[in-house]
Amino acid sequence: MDHSDEPYHNTLLCFTSPADFECDEHVGPRSVWSCGDGVQIVPWMRLPYQQIIMTGSDCSNFRNLNYICETSRYVAAWTLPNGMCEFSRNYDDPRFDGTTANMSSMEMCVYLLKCGLTDGFERDCPCGRNTSCYNLMISYCPNPQWIQYPNMGLIRPYVLTYYIAQKSYSDKTPAYFVFSGTIQCRGYRAVASTNMNITILSNHVPQYILSPYKDFYFCLNALIEKNTSVSIKYFPVTCWNDSRTFLNHSYNYIDICPNFQQCISAYRINDGDIDCPHGEDEKVEIATSPCAKIQRHRFQCSPLQKTCFPVRVLGTGERCTNKFDQYVYGTGKMINSISCKHRNDDGCRFLKTYVEESSKKEKNVSSIVHSIETIPHRFYCDSHWDVYPPTDEKREFCQEWTCRKQWFRCKTHQCIPLKYVCDGEWDCSDASDEQAIFSYKNVLDINQDIQNLSNIIEKNCKKPYLKQPYSNFCNISNEYPCLLANVTNPLDIKRNRPCINLALIGDGVYDCYGGLDERNTATGCQKRMKGFDFPCENRQYCIPNSRIRIQVADFPSGKNTLGSVVQYYDVNNVNMNLIPRYRQVFHEMPSDFGFDHNLTQVPILAVLRLHNLTSFRYYILYIQPNKTTINITSTPQECPHSTSLVLQNGIPAAFQYHRICRNDSLRVCFYDSIYLCICESDQKQAACFIHDLSLELCNRCVSGDMKMLMSSFVAFLLSMTINFNVYAYKSYSQYQLWRLHATNNEQVAKLIDFSHIAHQHKVNFWSEEFHIDLPIDVTVAPESIESFAKYLSSDELKIKYDIIMKDIGSIIEGQNLIYKVQSSSYYADDFAYDKYHPLEEIHAWIDKMVETYPSLATSFTVGQSYEKREMKGLKISSTKAAVKLDGTPVNAKKAVWWDGGIHAREWISPATNIYIAHALLSNYSVDPTITHIVDQFDYYILPVFNVDGYAYTWTKDRLWRKTRSPTSKPNCFGADPNRNWDYQWCEGGASRDPCDDTYCGSKAFSEIETVQVSKFIGDHRDTIVHYINFHSYSQLWMTPWGYTTKKPAQFKLQDDGSVQAVNALAAVFGTKYIHGNIGATIYVASGNTVDWTSGTANITFSYAVELRDTGEYGFLLPENQIIPTGKETLAGELALLKYIEGHVYA
Repeated sequence: MDHSDEPYHNTLLCFTSPADFECDEHVGPRSVWSCGDGVQIVPWMRLPYQQIIMTGSDCSNFRNLNYICETSRYVAAWTLPNGMCEFSRNYDDPRFDGTTANMSSMEMCVYLLKCGLTDGFERDCPCGRNTSCYNLMISYCPNPQWIQYPNMGLIRPYVLTYYIAQKSYSDKTPAYFVFSGTIQCRGYRAVASTNMNITILSNHVPQYILSPYKDFYFCLNALIEKNTSVSIKYFPVTCWNDSRTFLNHSYNYIDICPNFQQCISAYRINDGDIDCPHGEDEKVEIATSPCAKIQRHRFQCSPLQKTCFPVRVLGTGERCTNKFDQYVYGTGKMINSISCKHRNDDGCRFLKTYVEESSKKEKNVSSIVHSIETIPHRFYCDSHWDVYPPTDEKREFCQEWTCRKQWFRCKTHQCIPLKYVCDGEWDCSDASDEQAIFSYKNVLDINQDIQNLSNIIEKNCKKPYLKQPYSNFCNISNEYPCLLANVTNPLDIKRNRPCINLALIGDGVYDCYGGLDERNTATGCQKRMKGFDFPCENRQYCIPNSRIRIQVADFPSGKNTLGSVVQYYDVNNVNMNLIPRYRQVFHEMPSDFGFDHNLTQVPILAVLRLHNLTSFRYYILYIQPNKTTINITSTPQECPHSTSLVLQNGIPAAFQYHRICRNDSLRVCFYDSIYLCICESDQKQAACFIHDLSLELCNRCVSGDMKMLMSSFVAFLLSMTINFNVYAYKSYSQYQLWRLHATNNEQVAKLIDFSHIAHQHKVNFWSEEFHIDLPIDVTVAPESIESFAKYLSSDELKIKYDIIMKDIGSIIEGQNLIYKVQSSSYYADDFAYDKYHPLEEIHAWIDKMVETYPSLATSFTVGQSYEKREMKGLKISSTKAAVKLDGTPVNAKKAVWWDGGIHAREWISPATNIYIAHALLSNYSVDPTITHIVDQFDYYILPVFNVDGYAYTWTKDRLWRKTRSPTSKPNCFGADPNRNWDYQWCEGGASRDPCDDTYCGSKAFSEIETVQVSKFIGDHRDTIVHYINFHSYSQLWMTPWGYTTKKPAQFKLQDDGSVQAVNALAAVFGTKYIHGNIGATIYVASGNTVDWTSGTANITFSYAVELRDTGEYGFLLPENQIIPTGKETLAGELALLKYIEGHVYA
């Protein structure tokens, strides 16, 4: 009944294609508007005149302009009698000749309005080109303050629009929207007439007219009449509960949208599209899936999250908490990277299976998810099982994989080094690098980048495989010789010809006795690649191939291990380098581990790496050549940093490393930024070698004698630990994020007081909002959890709290892992816009923008930071002169300043600056709105204000906030650069304790960074009219003052701009921002940036913006939120700039 069984398509090709099923546009979601030809556009483009959201495009057939062609912001057009648009200027409309001879006064009034809206588009327009139509309209219009256009309800049948006579129509939005008409609601018909005076002013357009739920608001309007007469039609209260389908079934209907005038099928519940006005259909938790009957056509996230997503939702954004809708089983493989062009190709078949299996109860992929996230990206599709089950080598997933140069691509799409081809060992799962290469018909085309491949195959493949066991029975060109499986007597080769077709290798079915043909696809004895393991009767027993056995016993760190990696090494006896031999990945801590080997000797060394997402532990194991079992019973030894061990006597540290071992008989190991050093058993010297944490292996001996190192291991078993903290990166393992709920002013006051000494108790306030009934987020160190909980529950406080994050460290490390292994899906100009970037990459991006857009972009430098880092920014400026609202050029173009990263841990703020800057540059001369707004202002963008602190968050402490200058306390560094400005400095909401996060500094402008920026802005104060200081988090758009709760004289002017911004922002994804002045919206914060820019630099339109989110992730906002944050913030800022333009260029 509501078309929920119809597929949804949206393609521009429909505009040029004949009518067909796939272009049936009326089944689209409510979040789009139909163009009538299969194309859907964003709903706000239905109102082509609106100035709230400045992005979007018209229908290809311009249906959104029908009957109001003159109101478009992007194109000049004239409305024809049939409602369609004419785009040829000086078009002669036969209905009008510019006189009143054949027109009534109202018709003449509307004609003049159209001439004014289009700058005299029609040939006979008496005004609009060079003269205003205002005076003529005053003369002809019966009521110049109420000019109805068009003469019908166009947006909805009950919404009429009215203009007023004015001198200029730079903003073509109607002045009034009047409710007058009727519509069916549930249980009644809603009626409104003009005498009811239900009028919406144009500045309330976002709330009512842009909403996809206009009918809902109309039906509930208190001023309408409700007609419940049985003689008229309206939606039944019970919807379809009293109806039957054509097959006499009841409709699958659940009344999920209270008071909604339309009925929706239960199949629309949790389908990824909001149908209820308040989103109830996407928030409800139902025990039984509402789409159970059609579940094989819908995607279910998990048994705990019973969604009913249609296939089109997959890959369009993370809606599943386990991310299965974005990544295949939550792994690094993105759903939208799977090519599905024809319904029966591999990609489409995989997606079909993926959707069908999503609702099966028996699926258990948690181990797959964890394991596959722990392997380096390069380990995918390399023919080795690095996880179990072997998702990293799944044929469907590897289809789009790209091989390295001069690597051989298997028929299974796996990639192997060229030297492995026909080397006697199967590497490809289907043996297409060995015997099966003869049935690999397009092998040369697939591997056309490899030179002389045909000669390699001829030389290395044909001759070795001409003589094989049973080769006299088989056709070697298309058959593989082996004893057959599934026969009574495999040895009776006369009856059971020992040959199988090469195409059967690696197909998942045992065709050869012992599963020899599935050696690279089947599971062996210990959940590993089968190889030459032999399965016995009914596969109940298994005989393993020869293997190394390492028994793990008395392992103190194994208890909390989430995953482990073993890397086996040999030693090159010529250059003494370590040679990686084999690698294994395990879920949790394995009880034992080993691997099949065909080496002449077992590897000498193994490195076991354990991790729990917040720290890494490494154990170096020496494998004695004649031993097969090693017991690990020694206590792990922590390796300190060398700076705490060397003498500061002018000798470079590395030259003193042997002395460390000689002077400390108990020293086992230590490290610096380059070397990991191990003291020899006789303590006479240190063996130091490069250890790259990102590679997860020890790859090159640098000093010392590797032979001596090996002999030392023979003398004693060395085990050691390298914590994440070893690399001087602060660990937040077991730190928790709590959300406090203050319910009275006394509680708020006590929390504010406590916030100034919180660091002494290892409690850190993330929230800058201290209000009744607003959540207050704090982090609590593990050693403070008990005492802080006791404090909150004390009689003087009695504050309740929720635990938002149980382990902040695991969140940080998980995001670090994703940063390393997950590729970008928004890549342009050699830059990943959906990833966070360290400072040097951001500065390189600025240079790239200057190189790519030389006519628009230049770089500038504010100065240097305390640690001598460059404070580098990007300037965007077009050569076109700015113009006033009446079109006359201005003498001097005004400027805008945006900065981010003033608080180092707020990574989303630099990322948002970068996204917006790129949007302006890349869309200039493409998007008319952006082109206009770039022409009107110069832009100074400082992506990272606090460069020292930001760099520190990448190398030392992810949650660092302040600058990095020394203070009066030896162990406390930096000041809050947003409390250090010389405007009401340190009067309130700031601390004088150098250890506090809100330390205001030893004096105003004590920080070189704030001095540099204030000087630059001061030097440009005559041109800068708009300033934004981007922060996170809380979703706030704020104005001065911050030092007091009082509002400045220009607050209304500033806050009206905030309203424009937050409304436009919310229209993109529905994200809600609060607006107001800083002191009243969060709390008093003196010496802040925007108070100075407004109070000293006289920049009226100064704002502090707190970006996403509201606390679910806080400062640890995931990378998948970067693009949505950028898009909605861009929309808000464009609307604000349009508002500012109207004031500074009036």
